[in-house]
Amino acid sequence: MHTSSLLRQKDISYQVYGADSTKSSNFATLFPDYHPQDRIGVISPYLEDGILNTSGVLLGFTISFYDVLRMGSDDFFNYPQHFAFIGGALDVVDTNMGPLKLTSNILGAAWGWLDVWPETNWIVSPGHAENMIDQIFRYQINRVFWPMSLGASSKPGILSPLIYQMLTNRLKSVWYYDTKDPNIELLLSETAGKVVLESVGRLPEEILNQTSPPEVGPLDKMIKNQYQMSTPEEFLSSMQTCFSLKK
Repeated sequence: MHTSSLLRQKDISYQVYGADSTKSSNFATLFPDYHPQDRIGVISPYLEDGILNTSGVLLGFTISFYDVLRMGSDDFFNYPQHFAFIGGALDVVDTNMGPLKLTSNILGAAWGWLDVWPETNWIVSPGHAENMIDQIFRYQINRVFWPMSLGASSKPGILSPLIYQMLTNRLKSVWYYDTKDPNIELLLSETAGKVVLESVGRLPEEILNQTSPPEVGPLDKMIKNQYQMSTPEEFLSSMQTCFSLKK
C-alpha cells in the first residue's frame, strides 16, 4: 500500500497514436467504466515479462484505486484486486533464462512493490494460452494485459464454450503488450519511474544478471510502456481454438 502515499494521477500521462496524429489522454478517458473493484490480470508467461512490460500501467490502475478510497477518508487499509499470472508449475517458475525454483517471497517481491499483494495474488500456472484463459475465468478477471506473442494453441480446444460466453460478458478491456504495433504509450514521472525501477530491481538475481548485460544497457532502457488496445470481442475471437466451440 506504500504507493498510495507516493503517486498521484499527474505521475502518469497517456499518448494515443492514431493513423495521422498523436493525442494526449488520461486514465478516465481510456477507462471510463473503471470501478475500484475491477479485477486486473497480468498474463506473464515468463516471470519478468509482466514486470518489464506492465509496471507503469498497473500503477495507473493502482493510483485510481487509491484515489477512490481517499474520497472517503485518508484512513484506510486495502489493496486493489490485481493479479499476476506467472508461467510455471508449483514452485518452479518460467523465466526467459529457463525455469527457476523460487520461494514465494522471491517470486513475488517485484510484484509486491507494485502493490500486487497479498501473495495469494501471485498465481503460478502453465504458460499456455488455454491455461491462462482458464485462470482469467477462475479469478473473475475483467481487465487483461496479455503478451502479443502468446497465441492460441493449434491443438483441439479444451475449454468449455460456457467460459467463452461468460468471458464475453465479463471482460471490460484487453491490452496487448510486447507488440510491434502499439497504439498507446505511457509517460511516467520521475517518481513513478523510480517505483517501476525499484520493482524491476527486486526480480531474482538470476534474471537481473541476464536482463541487463553491458551490451544491452541499463534496466530502464528495457522497460516498455507501449500497448495495443483491443476489445474483449477481438481477443476472444483470436483465442477461439482454445475452446471446444461448435462449428
